[in-house]
Amino acid sequence: LDLGNLASIDKFVESLKSSSESDKNGFEGNKVDVYILNAAVAGFFPNDLRTGLNPMLAVNFLGNVYLFKRLVEGGLAGSSTKVIVVSSGAHYNGRPFDFPVKANVTAGNALYLYAQSKLLLQTWFEGYLNSIDDESKRPYVAFWNPGPVYTSLGASSVPSVLYPTYWLMKQLFFVDPYEVAKSILYLMSTPTPLKSRDYLEMRVVQNPHPWTREKKAYEWLEPLTQSLIQEVLQLEQQQSESMSVYFA
Repeated sequence: LDLGNLASIDKFVESLKSSSESDKNGFEGNKVDVYILNAAVAGFFPNDLRTGLNPMLAVNFLGNVYLFKRLVEGGLAGSSTKVIVVSSGAHYNGRPFDFPVKANVTAGNALYLYAQSKLLLQTWFEGYLNSIDDESKRPYVAFWNPGPVYTSLGASSVPSVLYPTYWLMKQLFFVDPYEVAKSILYLMSTPTPLKSRDYLEMRVVQNPHPWTREKKAYEWLEPLTQSLIQEVLQLEQQQSESMSVYFA
């Protein structure tokens, strides 16, 4: 599954649907019990040559949202699904009503683009929940910021000249991945220990960026998202057709 490729997401969902339809054990209900939006890109990566999208916005926001949309449309996710949105404290640095999906990454905007990808992701899910009038049909969604975690993602997101500083920060402030894994298990547990729509900053429940819960934010964001999905699907299809002609 490549969250930077919508065709890959379609193929993945279709394979899930096929497996549920052929289940010999009397499968009932939603196939996906827990959906953890943990995939993320950070750092100085070029825009996708096929679509022109910035990889941070393409994966962190669009890919996660599109996968969830397809799971819901396919009857594989619904009211009994738990959704854990791995957010970031950086989302507080995002800007309302900015959709920089094709911005090129530079030293001056890399942190902002990452922050914006997380702000848009959290805002979309808040709005999605509000769009479902019947509360009994809403999935459980929790927003969680594990804090800085020492992973290869973090190491790849800084220029090599800053590695000594990064190493020192890791020793002083970064969380071990094992601790993060325990927090994920905590949020997945039943009964759920955190109220739906709460924002957990590692171990403290606090308020997210206020824009994420504004009705007009989702009303602005969802049409842009849907339009972008259609644009990207068309571009990917054109690329696939041109490659087929080339190899033929």
